[in-house]
Amino acid sequence: NTKIKLVWIDAKQPAAIPVIAKIQKEYLDLAKVLNRNLSIVIGLPTAEVMDEYNTLSNKEYYPSLCELDINSVRKSNSIIWAPRWTEGILQQQINSIHSEARLVFVWTLDLPNMISEYYLSDLYDGILTNYPSLLAFEHYSKQE
Repeated sequence: NTKIKLVWIDAKQPAAIPVIAKIQKEYLDLAKVLNRNLSIVIGLPTAEVMDEYNTLSNKEYYPSLCELDINSVRKSNSIIWAPRWTEGILQQQINSIHSEARLVFVWTLDLPNMISEYYLSDLYDGILTNYPSLLAFEHYSKQE
């Protein structure tokens, strides 16, 4: 009964991947039955977690988000790339990922001046922050 459209399950341990994948598929199937527009992605924060994810058969049933480099995004066939904000605005790499019909999110962006800079770059499809009100301010002030 929510309007949530995306859930990012952050897999911290390789052993969690099979359990998360089972839950992910169950809830994606349920959302489909209920005619809900919902995406659930498994977050791949480390090479070890990605390697375990890559052992899954039928990965098309288990969409993922990769926090590593763009080659890892391709290797895992992740639908979202989520580089750290501390790497800077990676315009050339973002354009490359977008040309492959993948999304780009940045995380955990909490500094007010950086929230503004990243939002105004208009390159990212999503911004993860602990200060959504600052991001909302950027959004609504841009609407003028």
